[in-house]
Amino acid sequence: MSMAQEKLDQWFGQLPRNDDTPRPVEEQALRDFLTGGTNVDDTAERLNSAVADAPDAEDKLYEIWRVVDQAAEDLPDTQEKLIALLTTLKNLPDLTIRGQPVEVYNDRRVWKDLPLLAEDIRTQWECKWEHLAYHAPCKLYLALCMP
Repeated sequence: MSMAQEKLDQWFGQLPRNDDTPRPVEEQALRDFLTGGTNVDDTAERLNSAVADAPDAEDKLYEIWRVVDQAAEDLPDTQEKLIALLTTLKNLPDLTIRGQPVEVYNDRRVWKDLPLLAEDIRTQWECKWEHLAYHAPCKLYLALCMP
């Protein structure tokens, strides 16, 4: 096992859990993607299905963005892959349930607007703006999120 693989395994192993239930779909999808087990299109589709199948799309988006944001912060070597994933998600057709577009948080569309992601980034990384200004992948990552 490579050093990068070990680091990813260790990182995913330390994510908080409430009980012994299986890892949420978003964590497993991201893990598979970052470790090379799936491609970006399959990962985006898994995340799309997770939101479509969730009782509350907004809650599921928060869960997805929590893992993505934490990976971007803790695993800087994965940022290019995360940017590719966000770009792919942003280019998915609008999520619909029973023929109606799903809108969350001030009528923003899932996926085109990447709702709640920019807000989560601002909250999570508020104290690190100076740091982000010097990292091109972070700037692109943030640019993808801004409405």
